[in-house]
Amino acid sequence: MLMRFYRLVFIMMLAVSLFGCATTRNTPYTSSELAQGQRDFEAGYYKKAMAHDTIDPDVYIAYANSLMVTKNFKDAPFFFALALRFDPLNADAVIGTAKSIAEAESISDGITFLQNELQKEGGSRAEFLAAIAELQIQKGEWNSAQQYVDQAMSLNPEYALPWKIQAQIEMNKEGSD
Repeated sequence: MLMRFYRLVFIMMLAVSLFGCATTRNTPYTSSELAQGQRDFEAGYYKKAMAHDTIDPDVYIAYANSLMVTKNFKDAPFFFALALRFDPLNADAVIGTAKSIAEAESISDGITFLQNELQKEGGSRAEFLAAIAELQIQKGEWNSAQQYVDQAMSLNPEYALPWKIQAQIEMNKEGSD
């Protein structure tokens, strides 16, 4: 508990340094403002990591995911693409790109992107099929999502995400009855 207090104090000090003097503010910082200060602080570490000569593609993916959390959907695909440059088979980068496209443009465009990537792979990536199912659920296309979940489960029964999505589909069926 004490460590949490010190962390909040540090975040507040960071927020003060980023947003100006604390004496000019009459209201306390909201939790979202503190969280934004924390995200800015984390982004500094990602940027330092990306400044090195050798960079793990996971750094690019982590930074792109942090951009997604801050709703910066337009810039995230660039960093996912950098990760793919170093690791062309990285499913997280492809799926992250599709999700950022879905948020920035349309869910249909994100699904199309994943379907194109799936064709390049020969249609055998359970990760991509499960991600398409998630996007179909966002569209409200539950029957189509079920088809993608079934395909993902048959390709890789050990992959957990399709099972989680199946639970969502079943819960939706109960709610609609």
